[in-house]
Amino acid sequence: MVRPGLAEAYRELLGRRAAAARRRGANFWVFRNREVPDAFLEFTETADASAGARTAEEIAIESELRQLAEYGPDAEEVWEEFQPAGADAPPKGT
Repeated sequence: MVRPGLAEAYRELLGRRAAAARRRGANFWVFRNREVPDAFLEFTETADASAGARTAEEIAIESELRQLAEYGPDAEEVWEEFQPAGADAPPKGT
């Protein structure tokens, strides 16, 4: 949750964080909760297992973000893609 009055500073840091991720070939995504405007979901996507291998710049920006928002205890979890059975098959009718 972004602390009251800090939304613009948070948004600016998110832009810096996204740019830093792009420089190493990663995507940084942010979604806002429709019902709770100060609640956000941030995640990094990479083509390989390097999502947790952040640069010193990214780590510094994340430290700044933690001054503006409260993060849950599971904020550092690493998820990996899971392919559902049959996902390689083309859609029916094609």
